[in-house]
Amino acid sequence: MSDVSIAELFKVGPPLTETEQVGRGPAIDALSARAFSGATLRLFDQRREGKTSLALAVLARADAAHVASCNLPLDEYPTAQAAAARILAQFGGGLRAARVAGQVGGAAARITSRIARATGNDDVALLADIAGAARPSELALPSVLAALRERLQASEQRAVLLIDEAHLIGGWAPQDQAAVRALLKDEHQRLGVLLASSEDSAQATLVPVLQFLGEPFVLGRIAREDWRHDLRERFKRAQLPLEDPALEKLLDLSTGQPYCTMLLARQCAELGGAFGTVNVDVVELALPTVERHEAWQLLRYS
Repeated sequence: MSDVSIAELFKVGPPLTETEQVGRGPAIDALSARAFSGATLRLFDQRREGKTSLALAVLARADAAHVASCNLPLDEYPTAQAAAARILAQFGGGLRAARVAGQVGGAAARITSRIARATGNDDVALLADIAGAARPSELALPSVLAALRERLQASEQRAVLLIDEAHLIGGWAPQDQAAVRALLKDEHQRLGVLLASSEDSAQATLVPVLQFLGEPFVLGRIAREDWRHDLRERFKRAQLPLEDPALEKLLDLSTGQPYCTMLLARQCAELGGAFGTVNVDVVELALPTVERHEAWQLLRYS
């Protein structure tokens, strides 16, 4: 058995890096190009389809290209005030190069003090760039987003913002929702915005309040040949022979849905260690365990 753990080779659940994703290279290329050009794009699909992993790969590319970026997961920052603090904290350092002159005044100092209390972080120096442009002396999402837009319009800087679990905006106050609408409709195209949410939640709570949600970006199904190539490599790294009929059986059962495929592949790898190989019998032995998982019947493709 390889020193690389089964859990590392067959990751199930947490967001994946670009290299850990299967068959998503072209999608990441396309989404990055559109986001870097300032487009507003919506990634709405069923749960555990890989939306967050795809969007985070775009942010990683932005960081590598020295494009300012912000990851705003609303399940962790659910209120407008928390979202404003997160945006300032992430964009404050990234947009420092866009500042051409000026000192942070008293209003900004009061804003950063409020942010420090909201985030529990006393190190707020990186917030100075945007906070210096914010006019109200308190942490408010409309002023933060207005300051961000002004900063980008006054510079050659571009930025990318990911709003994950975006449907939670549906619970915000009208003035905060209006500020997000204004951001999404900005015609200067210096800020690319990625809205990620489950399709059902977005249709129920987000569409009615935001109305404009940009262009759809559809996550295509991962090609079967991509799955074949990738899974062979992973089982090889695990030092487990994978028989071709077993691979085809695995893909038939999982339907190629990302979460279900990795879930079944991991269970096959765990059982295969006892047999020294992964054959059709191992796949069939693994099936009852994954069938008990709540996602198995819900997520597989029809």
